[in-house]
Amino acid sequence: MLTTLPIETVHNFSFPRSRRLHGDKIISQVRKTGHRKFSTHLSLHYLPDERCFQVGFAVSKRCGNAVVRNRIKRLLREYVRHRFSELPQQGCCLLGAHKAFSSMTPDILAELQQLFHRIQRTIVKTKI
Repeated sequence: MLTTLPIETVHNFSFPRSRRLHGDKIISQVRKTGHRKFSTHLSLHYLPDERCFQVGFAVSKRCGNAVVRNRIKRLLREYVRHRFSELPQQGCCLLGAHKAFSSMTPDILAELQQLFHRIQRTIVKTKI
C-alpha cells in the first residue's frame, strides 16, 4: 500500500541554476585565490564570499573521453544536490576530478565528505 508523506517531511532536492558556479572569470578567480583541498580522486577549491553558496564542476581530460567526464560531473552534481543543506552556505566552490571513477563508491563518498568537512574547518578558523 502506498503512503504519502506529509508536506513538511518532503525535501526539495533541486539544484537551481542560481546555485551553480559558471563563467570563466569567477571560476579562474576561485582557482587562483581560493583555498585548495585534495584527495586521491578529487580536488576542491573554495573561495569565501558573502553571496549565496555556489558550486561548479570540472573534470580533467585525463579522466577519459567526454562520455566519462560527463558521467563524473553528473555523479558529483547528484552528491551536492542531495547534501546541499549540509554544505557551507556562503562562498564559491569548484569541485574537480583528476582521476577517473565510474560510480559513487563508498570510498568516493568518503573523500567528498572529508573534503567538505576540511573546508568547513577552514571557514571556522578564518572567522575566529
